Amino acid sequence: MEQQKILKAFIVFAVVLSFLFPAMAAAPVGASGKWSGAISVTDQAGQTQSQPVFLILTQDGKKLTGSGGPSEDEQGFNIENGTVDGNKLSFDVNIEDTSYHSTAQFTESEMTGETVRQQTNGVKITFKLALQRVVAK
Repeated sequence: MEQQKILKAFIVFAVVLSFLFPAMAAAPVGASGKWSGAISVTDQAGQTQSQPVFLILTQDGKKLTGSGGPSEDEQGFNIENGTVDGNKLSFDVNIEDTSYHSTAQFTESEMTGETVRQQTNGVKITFKLALQRVVAK
């Protein structure tokens, strides 16, 4: 009799878990966190130049805010007009006479996309963006 109660309880527990795990697995991954990597551009001669980038992002629903710079300790710009739609994000950065517009897709561990630099004199350059999520130690 006692074994039947334990078996029934175990079956109920297993059924409940089977409904919970797919829902947890389907939960979207957010953009919030620290991201480290680089932007790079290939010139006409085929030479690739890259610069380090470190972003600290905060996602609140579809709104994205944060800061960035070459390292975690050197955050020199603020994220503006940031949005998140599923696993896609976009944001702007304005530094002096230059604006940057970034679009990217992200997963739990990486972010890839492009950043377009538009100067007030009309010069436009597109950079590749490749970042990895920084995991807390």
